[in-house]
Amino acid sequence: MSDHNDWVQAGDASLSSAGHAKIGETLTAFLLDPNSGQMLARVPYKVPNENESYQHSWTHYFAEAINKANTPLRAGEKNASGGFDTPWSSYRNRLWKPRNSNGVAFSTHPGLSNWVDVGAVDTQLPVAPGLSVRVVVSSLKGPVHETIDLPLDNNSSDPAIWPAKLASLLDERGSLVRIGLGNATTQRIEPQPPGSLNRLWLPRGADLRVQLSVQVSSSWQQDAEQVYQRLCEVMRLQPDEAETAQWLAGLQNGRFADIRYPTSARQADVDPLYLHLERTRLLASCSDAACTKAAADALVFYASSNYQTTNWWHRQIGLARAASAGLVLLADGPQRSRLGGVVDYLQAAANTGLGYTGANQADFAYIQLHWAIAGWKIKQDDSYLSQVAEAVQTVSRLCLPVSLAGAEQGEGIRVDHSFSQHNPAPEGALYSQLYAATYGFVLLNTLFAFKVLLTGVFSLERESVRNIERFMVQGLGWFAQSGFYDFHVCGRAISRGMEGHRSWARWCDVLLADAPQHPELLRTMKARALGQPFDGSAFKGNRAYWTNDYMSHLAAGFALFAKLVSTRTVGTESGNGENLKGYYLGCGSYFAVASGEEYKNIQPLWDWQKLPGTTVEQVPNFAFPLIDWGYGAWGSHDATGVVSNGAAGVASMQLTRGNISDARKSVMAVGEQVYCLGNAGNLNRTRHPVCTTVNQSWLRAKVQVRLRDGRQQTLDQGRLSSEDIAEVIHDGFVYRFLHVTQRVTVDISARTGAWSDINRNGSAKRVRGTVFSLWVEHEKSGLGDYCYSISRSDQPAPPSGQCTLGNAAHVLTGHGLQGAMGTLFTDAEVLVQLEQVQLTLSGPLAFIAEHSDASTLRLTLADLTQKRQSIVVHLNWAGKHTTHTVDLPTDEAQRGKSLTLTLTASGLQSRT
Repeated sequence: MSDHNDWVQAGDASLSSAGHAKIGETLTAFLLDPNSGQMLARVPYKVPNENESYQHSWTHYFAEAINKANTPLRAGEKNASGGFDTPWSSYRNRLWKPRNSNGVAFSTHPGLSNWVDVGAVDTQLPVAPGLSVRVVVSSLKGPVHETIDLPLDNNSSDPAIWPAKLASLLDERGSLVRIGLGNATTQRIEPQPPGSLNRLWLPRGADLRVQLSVQVSSSWQQDAEQVYQRLCEVMRLQPDEAETAQWLAGLQNGRFADIRYPTSARQADVDPLYLHLERTRLLASCSDAACTKAAADALVFYASSNYQTTNWWHRQIGLARAASAGLVLLADGPQRSRLGGVVDYLQAAANTGLGYTGANQADFAYIQLHWAIAGWKIKQDDSYLSQVAEAVQTVSRLCLPVSLAGAEQGEGIRVDHSFSQHNPAPEGALYSQLYAATYGFVLLNTLFAFKVLLTGVFSLERESVRNIERFMVQGLGWFAQSGFYDFHVCGRAISRGMEGHRSWARWCDVLLADAPQHPELLRTMKARALGQPFDGSAFKGNRAYWTNDYMSHLAAGFALFAKLVSTRTVGTESGNGENLKGYYLGCGSYFAVASGEEYKNIQPLWDWQKLPGTTVEQVPNFAFPLIDWGYGAWGSHDATGVVSNGAAGVASMQLTRGNISDARKSVMAVGEQVYCLGNAGNLNRTRHPVCTTVNQSWLRAKVQVRLRDGRQQTLDQGRLSSEDIAEVIHDGFVYRFLHVTQRVTVDISARTGAWSDINRNGSAKRVRGTVFSLWVEHEKSGLGDYCYSISRSDQPAPPSGQCTLGNAAHVLTGHGLQGAMGTLFTDAEVLVQLEQVQLTLSGPLAFIAEHSDASTLRLTLADLTQKRQSIVVHLNWAGKHTTHTVDLPTDEAQRGKSLTLTLTASGLQSRT
């Protein structure tokens, strides 16, 4: 086709240049049949070097490449001899086609006028590592002209990243499509780092369309099938034939005849809906066709009814989880074609993109796993597997520590292996709430449900599993004793009853089957959960959880758990009518547990103004303020916190609450002894008696009282008050009063109460029992100082020592310690005389100082305010003075963490 007259211009198509080309960039010219959608010609040209990239150069070389390709496409200017010249010009090289062709010519050369914006890049595509983003360019008539896949990994699957990587790949391949924003200066389409800003572009004049989708490999499909089968095994129940026959007979339009369904208004009574979905799951578990059809009818009815509930949790988590179980069981059966709307309903109601954290987010991930794997089956759409992957990634992230400064606002597993949820955030502040036994339980239960279901590409990240193990052995294992969790880690669930830890056994089995790092600790936790004999040394000692102002001390025969509040933390919460009297919980309270029976379901009979460890004004008929969702439950002072060296620990608090100002209290634990020191504070505004409660538990034995003159009394009822009480023994515990001016009261009284007194949802049935109470009374005009110890009565009394009480410091020396421990509440210097060295510190801080030998001091410190940059330590070694400036952690998550120094007269030997 060399005849000059056989070629005509292809409309306005030309190689117009608005700027330089890029070296390595592929430019392509096309001729498309608009009737069939078939591509008649495709000529690529890759810019090889700088000389051919200039604005007036690339058009010449591109045109030459087109003319040499022997296709029904030409470029340049016609010359007199019937050929084409290719001038060095930015506008003279036009595109030509055969006279008898109705093809449409276009090219992918740079220049904004050559491209048309066809819409935004969908950064909400459900991408995940291991998947691919596929670009398909096709004619409006149907034929596909280009398919390009971008494989994704951990570094490229972020929605802010993959569009730019895809843009680079398309440029390199000389694709028909471009991604980015038009730059009027450079006249180029440039990828943008924030993925949501990028646009899709096609050549002007081309009758084309572009689609982006997610592609999965066969290995993903195989692993997904295995996950689906495992999920079905877990969800499948064993229905009763007689019951199912009865339900089938009464089912009409997806409704069971004997269930009274709610109206369209928001509902508080959700029991009928749970019953409906439980039956749906049972019917879906049958192999009978009539049962599975009925289950599908019931499920479609539920989703289409779109019931609303007064408590969001029921609709979006509880009921959604129940509905998703039946959906999974029906997803691969003959009714699946009817269930696409149910998938859509659950996807909208419960997904990981709703902005929740911690245990709630884990629930959403678990429900998403259900509807996504079901959607894959029901809709035969592989893109749902990326939603499965997103659920798995969400759970993997939930296994890792969070901080207050992060997007989760500290809700989840913390860096110190505690757990927080429902952190209140009033007016820009943010407080941490300890919640390991309830929300932490929910999180772990969901994580382990995932762990046993997942396989292959859908497995949890290894580091995530490792951190769960650390959370269990360094956190959860220290929050319970003798079958029950400490009340402080239960939140408002304290008003429901006792939270047990038998689930530990199942969780430990899962981890033990996966090459754990701490198998012996896991075996010990399992034995503890099952009530079997175990090695007591595995969980023995002291732990300080600085992000939640909490200390756990596990001795050989008992455990003591202490909780404080500060300007960073709250003690507990009320909410949904629960924990109506929990106002003082966490305000220096502690619980001493040996058998696990001490406080078992005592809550309705408690005097909640006498929680163990608290200093409270005893107001008759006190109207407990509600602390809904933790609001108002925070502390008043920075100088509150915990320190631990692993064997011993100190928990100290400064608090103003109600009419009591600036109370200061410390709990110091070492070995088999716990010491409680304090100052009741300024009581000038109080109008009623003020007391510090030593304990309030079930009466489980007669009470023995020893006075300071050696006389003894035994009580099984009534009250005894005296300033001469030296020791009280009850239920295997001995309480020794070390401050001679204390007035101590022992009370044994029969009480009645009801769970509804502390939980509006609880039973109104009256319960009865006899309660043992022990407290120290404080005179309004006195100093309000107190000091007492708690230990098991079968343990020998420790050697005598000194208890120093004052506004500036609480310090304990002697009493079997190889040094001293205490708290400095102010910045005043305090001198502590040890056997081998004189120690001078200034606070606020808590410390433990002990001699490992005659010439070595092991000093453990913690900044109570979590604001200090450094601590100065002065030492006097028999006349040799040394000073050490200790830099403190500056990372938000590490502030307040205990720091241990090994010191000699020669200087600092180590720091851990």
